Parts: sequence; structure tokens; C-alpha cells
Amino acid sequence: MTHEIVGRERLGEGKWIYIEKLRYIDRAGVARDWESAGRISGQSAVIIAAVMKNSRELLLVRQFRPPLGRYVVEFPAGLIDDGESPETTAVRELREETGYLGEVLECTPRSASSPGMSGETLVFVRMTVDENASSNLRPETDFDESEDIETFKVPLEDLSVFLAGGSEAGDSIDAKLAAFALGLSLSSKR
Repeated sequence: MTHEIVGRERLGEGKWIYIEKLRYIDRAGVARDWESAGRISGQSAVIIAAVMKNSRELLLVRQFRPPLGRYVVEFPAGLIDDGESPETTAVRELREETGYLGEVLECTPRSASSPGMSGETLVFVRMTVDENASSNLRPETDFDESEDIETFKVPLEDLSVFLAGGSEAGDSIDAKLAAFALGLSLSSKR
């Protein structure tokens, strides 16, 4: 027997998210409950790995995240609007959060963000940014009213040291960025 969702009960909602209780049947045929969070509008986001074409620096952002009560160092990212492609979202979000205009090189298939808690999916988007392009000589951000974002350009070979320094200074490091840094480190030690 396969697992099957057989019921959903909305437990509460706010402006941006809702909480629900899922009823599912496990592989032994036993009915079980699970609590889950979801977004009111959309369930997917882009995570942007943007590298400067000439300097090979990675664009990162640092922003205050209320659920953690602290600043988090992370990739630029954003929600995919209804009817919008991941590529379009990535170009828009990179410009809004960092001020840079980039070119999409590739997108991954959708992956689970935090499958034990949410049905949210992510698309990782690899981009390149020509820092010599006239549109990127004086980058101008366009934050949402509630966003407090600082942009960093970090040489790829210095990423682990940069993240360790941020952590020591009291910032949190987003798990997706930490996994990326670990992957870079592992690939360089082959």
C-alpha cells in the first residue's frame, strides 16, 4: 500500500501563511495526522546563485528574518508569482535585492524546501552577471517596504571563511547556502 493524503483541516492562517492538519494513510494502512505550513499565495520560490562574470564573485544577501530574530546570510531569493516562470522571477528578484541585472544559465527541477514542515518547493537558478555592463555599473535595489537587505560579493574560494565569519559575528547562515559551500569545499578536495 502507498501513502495517501485523505484529509486536510485548516487550523489557522495569517496574511502570508496557514497551518493545516493533514490526515494520511501510511504504508501499513494506519491513519495518521501531520501538521504542515503553507503559503497563502503560491508554494514555490527561486534561490539564485549569481556569479559575477569577470571577478568570479558570488552575490549574497544579508537580511533580518523575524522568525529567527536575527540577520541571515543567504542567496538572493523570492517567491514565484502566479503565471511567472522561475527564470523571470530570478531576473526580477536579483535586480530587486541586489540591484544587478543577470542572465539565467540554468534552472534545477523543483525541490522540497523543508518537507517535514511545508509543501513549499524551490527552483535553484544559476545566473551570471556582467559587472562591466552599463546596467550593472551603478546597481540600484528596489526592496519591498519590509525588506532590510545588504548585498555582498564574495570570491567563491573564500565562501567558507566568509560564512564562518558571519556566524561568529552572530548571523545565521541559510541552510541552502551552507550546503552549497560544503559542496564547493568537497569538490575542491577531490
